[in-house]
Amino acid sequence: MTFLPIVERELRLAAQRRATFWLRLAAALVALLMGCGLYVLLAVVPGGVGMHIGRVLFGTLTWMSVIAASLVGAFFTADALSEEKREGTLGLLFLTNLRGYDVVFGKLLATSCRSIFPVLAIFPIFAATQLLGGVAGSTFWRVMLALTHTLIFSLICGLLVSALSRHPQKALFGTLALLFVLLTAGFAIDGWWAYAQTRLFTPRWSLISPFFVFSSASSNSNLFWPSLLVSQGLTWGLFATTCFLISRTWRERRGARSADVGMRRSGWLAGALRRRFRASTSWLESSPILWLVGRRRGQALWLWLGALILLGGWVYAQQSSNSVMSGLSAVLILQLIPLALSLWVASLACHLFAELRGARWIELLLVAPLDFTKVAPTAWRGLLRIFGLPITAIFLVLLVVGFTNPIAPLTAASSLTFSLLSGSTVRGLLALGGVVVWITNLIALTWFGFWMGLVSRNSLAATLKTLLFVQVIPSLAISFGAGILMSLTLVLTGWSSGGTRRLELYALVTTLVPMALSLTKNWVFYFLARKRMGEQFRATALQAVNVAAGSLLPVVAAPPVMATPPRI
Repeated sequence: MTFLPIVERELRLAAQRRATFWLRLAAALVALLMGCGLYVLLAVVPGGVGMHIGRVLFGTLTWMSVIAASLVGAFFTADALSEEKREGTLGLLFLTNLRGYDVVFGKLLATSCRSIFPVLAIFPIFAATQLLGGVAGSTFWRVMLALTHTLIFSLICGLLVSALSRHPQKALFGTLALLFVLLTAGFAIDGWWAYAQTRLFTPRWSLISPFFVFSSASSNSNLFWPSLLVSQGLTWGLFATTCFLISRTWRERRGARSADVGMRRSGWLAGALRRRFRASTSWLESSPILWLVGRRRGQALWLWLGALILLGGWVYAQQSSNSVMSGLSAVLILQLIPLALSLWVASLACHLFAELRGARWIELLLVAPLDFTKVAPTAWRGLLRIFGLPITAIFLVLLVVGFTNPIAPLTAASSLTFSLLSGSTVRGLLALGGVVVWITNLIALTWFGFWMGLVSRNSLAATLKTLLFVQVIPSLAISFGAGILMSLTLVLTGWSSGGTRRLELYALVTTLVPMALSLTKNWVFYFLARKRMGEQFRATALQAVNVAAGSLLPVVAAPPVMATPPRI
């Protein structure tokens, strides 16, 4: 009998995927470009050469890497087991003498190949910072060990949620919620206990968090090895829980009550389709797309709930007498809420067309008399009718929070007074500009998510591509470009000369230029995705059907050609 047969099979499949090698190359290139950009930025700033550039580079790159490693499980393993359950192949494995640890360990190693290889590719780039000074060899190896531990922790959390879920979108957000709790709850509990007892911060529950392991590795703390052991114990405890659950949750148990609830929910969604989509004659050909969009109606309730919670949190912060704390809460709201909305919009748009492809419904659309140039616009207008009002309410709250932020005058761009505009006017225009940028960003994410959902293998891969191409990579490029441009501007205009004009030029570079670049970026992605969905929808859908059929049908060898018998 082969030891761990699923592991061998999954490793062979992972070794044959092109993404396993392209991710390693992409990670090395991104780390190299970011390191070079940070080095140039520190070198351009006067006085930056005298600092420990190696320590600054190492700290910045490793913190960005550990944040990326903590999110890997949400996109690589959150749908690993739930996809098998949806396709009905997981039950076939348990008909044999396989155990839960065979399946879970095989999925873990298969996804580890796509994530461990990029981490190994960026190790030499991090090691090069030791040549610039400020980074000890022991610190480097501790940080690399903590980074690898964070990666494995995230992957196992994704497998645990995947063992309990069947829907890819629910698995994605469930994994993110579990990671957020395990990574930050320990700090919150220890901080609250220290505040209540009026003592110094003493890490107890924080030891389970991989972030504490990483921070103690960076600071050469004596708590590194104890925290690593505690966090490793939690990690493999989650792994054992996943192995125990997977052999018991692969069956779909639906009683009479759950069936009744499902029928009521279907009726409610069907009523939503009739009430919300009073379609005109031009929309009648795209009614299957309207039906598919109408099934997402329940998520609008969560958006309204989030808008109410956001408004209540802002009102509570406004009543606080501490302006610094209320200002920091406003900054967190302005940063985290748009990011959460971007993730949700990208996941929803990608899953919309990925479901068409995965459930083989796209074949029915191809044989139907549809105008394929109207499929994507119909989906867009359907999403806008369902989610447009709650998203508008959320952005209105964000606009008010940005305008009334008590610490906004402390920033350079908001505190300065232009020649013709007052400080409050500048602050209002900046808040309005930020909201406009986020709205256009959501539009670009939606249309590009349509395209990625149609051409990608599954919805989580499409969501990851959409976020990387539309938001993460362009945001990093714009931030580095604006920072270098700002430094060059300050160097050319002089640090001690220029007065108010120099500050106005500084504010112009740091605010208006990134806004203009972000608007341009969003328009480019929207234009390209809309053009692709309108002109190449049918061709791309046919290609997706052919690829799916080729992966499912066995390859049958052609029969041998028989020679013509001789004529007698």
